[in-house]
Amino acid sequence: MVESLISNQMVVGSNPIHCSKICACSSVGLELRISNPSVGGSNPSRRTIFFLERDNMEKKIEDFLEYMGEISEDALYPTDLADAIIGRVERFGQSPLILLNRKKCIDIFMERDKMTWEEAEEHFEFNVIGSWVGDGTPCFATLIEDEEL
Repeated sequence: MVESLISNQMVVGSNPIHCSKICACSSVGLELRISNPSVGGSNPSRRTIFFLERDNMEKKIEDFLEYMGEISEDALYPTDLADAIIGRVERFGQSPLILLNRKKCIDIFMERDKMTWEEAEEHFEFNVIGSWVGDGTPCFATLIEDEEL
């Protein structure tokens, strides 16, 4: 069973496995192709595919939000963007805040609301980032891999 996925490393039980790439990410789940021949059996050319089901991700997010409620009464997030939650951020002397992936938020608007990239980005900038709801306002990350430099 897949217990965690960090960057290009996945942990199955207590064994770290390096992923060659994320092959598909959809509303159904996340498919990972593994290039570690020891995982795919004795044939080194065989590639094993793990499929992390959406239900597992929803459960992880649900557990994470429950934990956040225990450690930070202030932490808020837009409930319609829960699928974009990627973790928490912390600063000295402040309560932890929920961290969402900016690109994933925009992707959600595009898929769910049938917006173009430009419409979704404008909606995100004005209605999501532009909404201050107090000290528990969530943070949004632009990942290096998503950054256009």
